[in-house]
Amino acid sequence: MHINSDRLTESLTQIELLHIESCTQCKIERQKLIALTVSANQMVTVQPPNDVWQELYKRLPRNKNKASQFKQFIFASAASLFFIAVTWLVWSNYSLQNQLQEILLVNMMLEDKVNISQQVTFQQATLVERLRELDHELFQAHSTKEKLKILQKRRALIQQHLAEPQGKNDEFSI
Repeated sequence: MHINSDRLTESLTQIELLHIESCTQCKIERQKLIALTVSANQMVTVQPPNDVWQELYKRLPRNKNKASQFKQFIFASAASLFFIAVTWLVWSNYSLQNQLQEILLVNMMLEDKVNISQQVTFQQATLVERLRELDHELFQAHSTKEKLKILQKRRALIQQHLAEPQGKNDEFSI
């Protein structure tokens, strides 16, 4: 295995030096790197005149740091607001969906209580007619909030029916 070329110019261990002595490829690479280092150290650096530096500075692109930072702030703010809006909409939809499911469950339980008795009374027939009207409104409602209001009316109507005393003596069943 050969020695990494980055290590050839540094102080080497005894094992690495023995490898260089026995490996012609590593020996040639090390000689080239040493020669390159020596020739680079012998070169004289030339400083260009000030007018050349001024011309180079003029050609450099202008730093539009403030405008770029303002744009980044605007984009970051817009992205944050978008994220907050989407999160709020998702949470609102989730919350409304849970309310809708809860009201549907309560309505089903109340309907089951109404249907317990085998005899259908006039009050129950009237209740069923009102419930059908509310179901028709529910079917035509577009927003979830409208549906929740209709379902709450439906629940209140059923609860009111259950709260009234059932089966008056002079009432006939249908």
